[in-house]
Amino acid sequence: MVKELRVILLHYLEVNSNTVSTVYCRFKMTTPTVFNSNTCHAHCGVISWWGPVYVTTVFVLRFVMDKMARLSLTAMLAVFVLTLNGCGYNAFQAGDESIKAHWAEVVNQYQRRADLVPNLVNVVKGYAAHEKEILENVTLARSRVASIQATPELLNDPKAFAAFQQAQAGLQGALSRLIAVAENYPQLKADGVFRDLMAQLEGTENRITVARNRYIKAVEGYNVTVRSFPSNLTAIVFGYTVKPTFEVANEKEISTAPKVDFGQK
Repeated sequence: MVKELRVILLHYLEVNSNTVSTVYCRFKMTTPTVFNSNTCHAHCGVISWWGPVYVTTVFVLRFVMDKMARLSLTAMLAVFVLTLNGCGYNAFQAGDESIKAHWAEVVNQYQRRADLVPNLVNVVKGYAAHEKEILENVTLARSRVASIQATPELLNDPKAFAAFQQAQAGLQGALSRLIAVAENYPQLKADGVFRDLMAQLEGTENRITVARNRYIKAVEGYNVTVRSFPSNLTAIVFGYTVKPTFEVANEKEISTAPKVDFGQK
């Protein structure tokens, strides 16, 4: 048995010469000697039963230490994941996706309104061509809206978001004045195409209001997470900042869809 363990020990030292380089033979030696295959052959009588036990103990300790290192790494990863979850990292990801989805719906409804403008202007022009200033203002307001790229990146730029909001408010104001002027033209109000466009516009304004409110709620939840402890620490580490939201002087007024009266005066 001792001879077999000696052979195993020699093989281990030869294969793992880089790992085990400081094992010393202290058995019947006056000075410590580096234990390798040469010294083992030179002192074959020196390696007694204690040598294999010592090496076996080293093997066991190394095995246990390797296992502990792997378990420690796994534990550290688990703690890291739990820390991210507990500090709001996942909440930031979910909130960001929710904001993008609601923003896409807002942009979609704004685009729907802008698409109605050319046909609406053409119909009004047929009955009230002399209302040149009103018609030009609506067309100009629509062109300002079209000049702004409402991409998700816009949500990270408060100035660009404010410009987008101002352009949309300008278009809504111009359309409101156009509708007011149309009230003075009974034949225009009776036109089937005009009435259909007005119905579409009113429905679109209602959808814009709903989409805006959903976006505002999503941004509110996200911004609270950015400012709250301990999730604010995660926001600092990953560079998350508050998202811009709709702010107007009279939210109630701008959130109300334009009313269209198809009755005759």
